[in-house]
Formats: sequence, C-alpha cells, structure tokens
Amino acid sequence: MKRFFDFLPQNRLYGGLGLSSLLFLTAYMYPLLYGTARAVLLLIILLALTDYLLLFMRPRIVTAVRSHARRFSNGDPNGVTITVGNLLPLPLRAVVYDEAPDVFQFRGETGRLKLPPKKSARLRYTLIPGQRGLFYFGSINVLLTSPLGFIGRFERFKNESEIHVYPSFLRLKAYDINALTFSGEGEHLKRVRRVGVTMEFDQIRTYVPGDDFRFVNWRATARRHQVMVNQYMDEQAQSIYMILNNSRVMHMPFNGLSLLDHSINSALVTAHVVLQKKDRPGLMSFSANSPRFLPASTHSNQRIRILDHLYRLQTDRREADYERLYLYVQKHIPQRSLLMLYTNFESKSA
Repeated sequence: MKRFFDFLPQNRLYGGLGLSSLLFLTAYMYPLLYGTARAVLLLIILLALTDYLLLFMRPRIVTAVRSHARRFSNGDPNGVTITVGNLLPLPLRAVVYDEAPDVFQFRGETGRLKLPPKKSARLRYTLIPGQRGLFYFGSINVLLTSPLGFIGRFERFKNESEIHVYPSFLRLKAYDINALTFSGEGEHLKRVRRVGVTMEFDQIRTYVPGDDFRFVNWRATARRHQVMVNQYMDEQAQSIYMILNNSRVMHMPFNGLSLLDHSINSALVTAHVVLQKKDRPGLMSFSANSPRFLPASTHSNQRIRILDHLYRLQTDRREADYERLYLYVQKHIPQRSLLMLYTNFESKSA
C-alpha cells in the first residue's frame, strides 16, 4: 500500500482540472459546451489514471546510489555523484534532493535528470566544507514524473554514508609544482655562507677571487700546490615547527573558515613543502592547557601524523597561556629550530 505523500499531483493535473472547471462554468451560459467540458474532464481523469498506473506499477521503478571520496578537503570543492537508474521501458524525469550533512547548509533541489528507458544517468555536484570533523549523509530523495506529467511519484532511498573532513590536502599538489619551480637549485648558482645559519660541508674546490679566506683548507692547499677552500651548503634536515594557537581568539570566521582552519591549512602546506626539502617538520598546538606536541621528524609517515594531528585539533574557548608555551618549548625543543607561530592578536595592546 502506497503512502499518501508518495503520490504528488503535478501542475499539469491542476491546470487540466482548472480548465475543466472553467468549461463547466461557461456551460451555464452556453449549454452547448457542457458536453465538451465533460469530455475534457473524463480525458484528464483517464490520463491521470494512466499516469498513476505507469508510475506505481512496480514497488521500485528507479534505483539511486551516491558515491564520493571517504575524505573531504576543508575549504575546497569536493565532488559528489548520484547515479539514478531507470527500471521502466519508458523515459522518466527525476528531481533529486540529496540529504547532505547539515554543516554544508546545502538545502533544496540538488539537480534534475532525464532518464532514458532502462538506462542510468549521473548527477554531479560539489560541496565545500566549512569545518573539520566527521559528518553523515542521509537519504536520497527522488521525485519522478512520466512523459504525461500529471502525477509525480516520490521515492526515498536510504543511502547513509559518512565523510571525514580533513585539512585542505587538495592544495598540496599545487605547492608541489611551486616547490620544484622555485627550488633555487640551478647549475649556475653558487652556495654561499649565510650569517647565523648552521652549515654543513659540501666539497673542497679551487679558490676563486671573492672567497672568504677563513674557509681556506691549508692541508689541501699544500698537497695541490694551489689555494683550496672548503665549500659549505645549508644544513639539511633542519627542524621546523609550526605552533598553532587554538584558543578562543582563533574561532573568529574569515572567508568562510575560522582563523584556526586557515592556520591549519597553512601549516599542512608548509609541512608538506618542508618534507619535500628534506627538512624535519614538527607541530605544536597550545591554549590554556599543556601544548600538544608532535616532534620534528623525516619519517615516511610524518605527513600522515601531521594530518591526523590537525584533523583532531579543535578550538578551545579559553585564553592562551603563552608563558606555559615558552616553558614547554624550552624543555622539549632544546636544539636550534625554526618556529612559526600561528596566532591572532585582537588589538595592539594584546
């Protein structure tokens, strides 16, 4: 037995009944139109019954399946595909309403499809998450009409699924190209010493005018009977820490995301480039409690560790404790490292 709300009269049926009513009203003044009005009403009823039989001849006349990636990228367009299959030997029109997670605020009609007889059609649309976490899709709702268009049939398909919204990992490929393009490793470039930067030995080469005499290798000079100098390059595997403030000041929205989510996306991209440069990225988040700490490493799964750490990071509604952060850094990062602080100061006095 069909539920009442599975049966949905369409505008064409209402228009036909309105035309029939108008003809009956006109027949009071022109009795000759009474037969025409009755014939039109019978035709409309016959077409509506035929349409009903076409749509409700089977328990199911279509199938609907949703497909999407298990992980969504926060702040980026993520694709969702709905495949609707027609089980009838006649064409159908479908209006799809997908129950996306509430966090996307995606309401109303998802899209329209024309379904050929015994074939399938696909509907693709995009969702842009505004926050990280675990979310759930609901059912797929489909409103179906035949070529007659008098009656609509509403079908609901239970197709619940879950998605994990992670920090913006889709942007990493673009930064892969940038990291290669601006790597600064040309064949005509000369590595020079930078003040205040730890250096490591590269090679011994012949002295050229302009080289620093402090780097002269006297033993090599005596053996080769010409001035030889040590050449150095920037030390590899430097420790670089991204320190994220996840206190209440980072809950402020900006361009569709919170300041914390923007800093998380930036930290993820930075860590990705740091790993490509053979350096060691690390992570720390702080608020009122003791900071959460991920030591710097070049391990093969360090990128996954950072992604999981950032995925679970949530805003704390309390004030950040910078004094505790300073003491924690002094204790847990004794070696020389580059520290990148992501925070928000609400005023100059802060």
